[in-house]
Amino acid sequence: MVKFEKTITTVVACAIFSAIFIVAGVSDDTAQAGPVIKDWSSKGGNPRNKTSPADRMYLVRSGDKITFIVKADGAEKCAWQINKRAAPGASGNSLTWTVPAGKGIWEIHVKAVAGKEEAHHEWVVSTLSKDEAPDIFDYFSDGKYYGRTDTDPWGRKLPEWGETDDHDYILKKPKDIYDAKDAFLRKKPKVKGHLFLPSTAVYGTWRIKYKGSLGYYFVATRDRSNRIQSRPGIYCYAHAGTGWYAGHFWFKGRTPPELFKGRFQKNIKYTCYGYPRRQSFAWRRAISEYGSSLGLVPGWVDAKIIHAPDGAFYIWVNGRIMPGTFNMDNLAKVSEFIRFGNLTVDNVEVYKDRYIFPDKSAVFKDYQSVKVKKHEVIRKGIVINGRGVSLADVAAIVGNKSLFSYDKAAKTAVCRTDLVLNGAAELVLNGETLKMHGETPGQRHIRIFEAATLKLENATITSTNENHYQWRFTSPYNTEYVPAGG
Repeated sequence: MVKFEKTITTVVACAIFSAIFIVAGVSDDTAQAGPVIKDWSSKGGNPRNKTSPADRMYLVRSGDKITFIVKADGAEKCAWQINKRAAPGASGNSLTWTVPAGKGIWEIHVKAVAGKEEAHHEWVVSTLSKDEAPDIFDYFSDGKYYGRTDTDPWGRKLPEWGETDDHDYILKKPKDIYDAKDAFLRKKPKVKGHLFLPSTAVYGTWRIKYKGSLGYYFVATRDRSNRIQSRPGIYCYAHAGTGWYAGHFWFKGRTPPELFKGRFQKNIKYTCYGYPRRQSFAWRRAISEYGSSLGLVPGWVDAKIIHAPDGAFYIWVNGRIMPGTFNMDNLAKVSEFIRFGNLTVDNVEVYKDRYIFPDKSAVFKDYQSVKVKKHEVIRKGIVINGRGVSLADVAAIVGNKSLFSYDKAAKTAVCRTDLVLNGAAELVLNGETLKMHGETPGQRHIRIFEAATLKLENATITSTNENHYQWRFTSPYNTEYVPAGG
């Protein structure tokens, strides 16, 4: 009987264990059920650097008509995006798209959906030549950030990113801080650390898209302990703030008191990691050190930072110049790396010693002249964008002499509306005269927005008659543009 009972007990225990194993197996399979992209291809156009229909990155020409196709098992629908914006009318397993005119980089992303489950695939095409391409380019379209075999649209090897721990010490072997399978980087839960990449760019243009945290870049070097360290005198970074934080610098020595008037923070000294006492100069919008109380912009944030040799930083968030773009002496002149630790990251581009400002334009339209809290004033005027814009450029682009005319022989322009220099724009008058024409005193405004430059070289700005015009400059206390959530 005893032996029989043992046998029964053993059998029952095995049966229970088997049942648990089977149920667990079924539950695990159910949890993993979802769409799977098993195959992909693209066809059409006149591609270059493309050797197979399955190639994900290659060059195209403006006007090329290209069809992108995925085979997605288990998908209820497919959502297509071009540069992170929905492609109108696309929901099936293919998208036919015509390459726009002009130069650019386009990301074609598809998301196969079944309930709450998703599977992703991506292509990247470009009309830029190799000379025009970013020096550093990574859209993570291959689903990796190290151990890579794919090439970028220009046939170059993709970057091999390294990892650091939370204290900036370089790890000998990556620990997979990020998940890249969806063709962008998503930081894994409860994992600390950063990604870094060799980069010697100190001046130029940096672009990055991110979610859920600040976007920034910095230039830095490695110390003797194999640490990417922010030592005084060689470190600077700029936040492309998703809230009110626009920029930040570390530097060594006493700070001139005038830099800390108004909303600038107080003179702060402290020791960090055993280095000499250093000071922080932050242009910010009434928040505490390191950005507490930051608001987050929902969705993808498109950040662009330009650092010019004259020391100026220009920071755009979602196409708008940020309050706090500023100019100061150069501090960092040596770089070995770029680094980020954002929660979600994509579309990294670095253009060394190249400055990707907005294209030249001059458009007659409504503009927001003043905004103080809920009070705003809307006026009409010629809004100028781009660098190195001349009076002749404005006349030619506007093409309306009743608004703006230019006499080449007399080197004189007459403006019959407001003249507006948008954020980071530059208007140059060289041995020329600009006349503002108004029907009543003070009717016309010359409006200079954040970080814009009006350069006069042996030039004159005056009125056509006795009616004066008004200068309007952005105050250092401006709140003209704070991104949503700030």
